Amino acid sequence: MKTPATSIAHFGPEGSFANMVAQLHFGEQDFAACRTVGEVFDFVASSENHCGIVPVENSTGGIIQETIREIAKDDSANVSILEEITLDVKLALLGRQGNEISKVYSYFAPLDHCRSWLKQHYAQAQLISVGSTSQAAAQAADEDGAAAIGTKKSADLHGLQILQFPIADEMPNVTQFFLIGHPGQSFPGEKLAEGFKTSLVVKLANQAGTLCQLLSVFGEQGVNLTRIESNPVAGEPNTYRFFIEIDGDEKDPAVMAALQAAQACSISIRSVGSYPAVCRYQS
Repeated sequence: MKTPATSIAHFGPEGSFANMVAQLHFGEQDFAACRTVGEVFDFVASSENHCGIVPVENSTGGIIQETIREIAKDDSANVSILEEITLDVKLALLGRQGNEISKVYSYFAPLDHCRSWLKQHYAQAQLISVGSTSQAAAQAADEDGAAAIGTKKSADLHGLQILQFPIADEMPNVTQFFLIGHPGQSFPGEKLAEGFKTSLVVKLANQAGTLCQLLSVFGEQGVNLTRIESNPVAGEPNTYRFFIEIDGDEKDPAVMAALQAAQACSISIRSVGSYPAVCRYQS
């Protein structure tokens, strides 16, 4: 077995929700903060002892396409999904007391989640999407009349005040993250594992019925599909890879039978991980 990871990266700077997940999952330590999801994948690929945390889906904002693109790339074949981690997100409005708010910065998913609340309380404010909630706090700190939606920790990091917490809390706000790394690495979630998921990258012929045929083999074996996303293949117009997530370990008999049948109707099929999906944290 390979040794446990000694270096951990996450998407976004200190104070981001991915940074929060890293601290909750691994404890207080130094993390490599990456500006993009692609940088996290590059970091992980650079050493078999590296791992990283990237967001994959928000319950309001939807799928994080950059994560799916990176997983689907052929040159990401040596990077696997090791765990799915869920965060129940509580959002804070950060700014300066007494300032009239004319702009609100945040990542696209928090802005989507808080849109109705912002319309009710700050109808005249311009909503501006940026690369992360931490970047939003940094920009709000540099501008008069600006606020940000993000973590409470970002207020301390950027000299802002917590104007409201939580906001838009009447609707559940959940973000799922992938812990990515290399097969054989050992992590906290494995000790809690009761439920497993398996993720696949599948390339199909561009013909009528191929996707339907692929999906039917899982239904025939009673295997539940939890996620399916298409991703274009670079340099091959009108050709797509599909990221497919299913319930169950790839060693389960029903999953094994479904995967064998899926091979027969696919140009290629690659497992990108069979992993526990049980860790859930509160922000």
